Amino acid sequence: MFKMLSYKILQKSTRTSPPSDHINTRFVTPESSSARNARAQDQSQGRFTLALTVCVVSALLLVLGAGLAGCGNNTGQQNSTSGQSASGSTSSASGSSDSSAATGLPNPVVQVNGAGDIEGRLGFRLQAPGSATTATYSIIDNSLGQVQFSLDDTFTYRGQKTDALTDISGMYYDFATRTTASIANTECTVEYNEGAQGVCYWYDASAKASYSVSVEYNASFDLLTTIAQILLTE
Repeated sequence: MFKMLSYKILQKSTRTSPPSDHINTRFVTPESSSARNARAQDQSQGRFTLALTVCVVSALLLVLGAGLAGCGNNTGQQNSTSGQSASGSTSSASGSSDSSAATGLPNPVVQVNGAGDIEGRLGFRLQAPGSATTATYSIIDNSLGQVQFSLDDTFTYRGQKTDALTDISGMYYDFATRTTASIANTECTVEYNEGAQGVCYWYDASAKASYSVSVEYNASFDLLTTIAQILLTE
């Protein structure tokens, strides 16, 4: 009887005692409200930090790109300026002549011995006045004859085969005065800035050549027509 009573007590104890794992889960401490708020705040702060980092990096990249573009533009402008300086020619505010600063002659220039060389090579006569104190003869581009001579002032006398009247003087100025004059039965065009640059040019139909005589200083109508008279009659 004692054994049966012990057995029933044991069975009752077994039926009323829940499994150990069930007891453990029943007493797990739930997450508090403050802990959940802290965890949510940490997550929000992490997302904000990431977004801020992305914005800063993007801004730095934009600044760097703008700086590189500016350097490229400056380099291009400097190169462009250098190229213009290397290839440009010297000119005055009102114009320029085509003569070289170093030699007083345009290039390519070949010096020759005198009027005979020019006539033999180019087929027309070009000679300095007999009263000239100095005279230098040359041929330019195998087609244009030139004589630079001194007669109180320094003159440049040119000639070239052309089909009609052509200004071959190389005097690229905005002349204040332009007129014509009949000199030694030849119609001449006279252009000048009083007291400065000037040119007189004409056409010789018998030689089929254009001629010009020019000065860089002291130009006047009388000076240009007088020197043209000398060249046309000698």
